[in-house]
Amino acid sequence: MAPGHNGPSASWREEDGRQNAVVGMSGRVYDLIVVEQPEKLASIAEATLEDALFESGRPVLMVPKAGSAGSWRNRRGRLERQHRDGADGRARHAVSGAGAARS
Repeated sequence: MAPGHNGPSASWREEDGRQNAVVGMSGRVYDLIVVEQPEKLASIAEATLEDALFESGRPVLMVPKAGSAGSWRNRRGRLERQHRDGADGRARHAVSGAGAARS
């Protein structure tokens, strides 16, 4: 770490070439690769995810599309309810969520 630098860093880099091939090869020198969630099979996004996972050898974070069931808006609402309800509310939500997962 550079002197006086106390935290994580991020950078943006653009290169010419096929997106999936660039991510697969260049991703090897980074600590984390962030990719979009593919909307369909046989797409450039799906090929990029596959090369990030299997060619780079590095951890990959796949970011879901904004309208998906796990979107930030849905998660934020759940977190706000948990915060509002306090510790007992968190336990109730966890139990009700666990019951739904079993059915």
